[in-house]
Amino acid sequence: MTVSTLRSPNTVLANAVEDAVDVLRPRIVDSDIESIGFSVGTQINGHPHLGTHLVQSLAFLLAERARDEFGIDTSMEQTPFGEACGVR
Repeated sequence: MTVSTLRSPNTVLANAVEDAVDVLRPRIVDSDIESIGFSVGTQINGHPHLGTHLVQSLAFLLAERARDEFGIDTSMEQTPFGEACGVR
């Protein structure tokens, strides 16, 4: 009998990419897009905490990295928690 190990999607993803922008690469390379929009899905309804700061900071850094890596326009917007973001 073979016992399989349960793996978190985060663990699998972390071992499959060298850079966070690699998650975006296939979609951007296969498409002829001119810009990409990032939505930050945090909801500030009280005092911001470390998690809120990290999510928003990392979203801006990913947008900046995608702009520099692929030479496309990027934009950021604050959206209510749970709304989907899209590629334009």
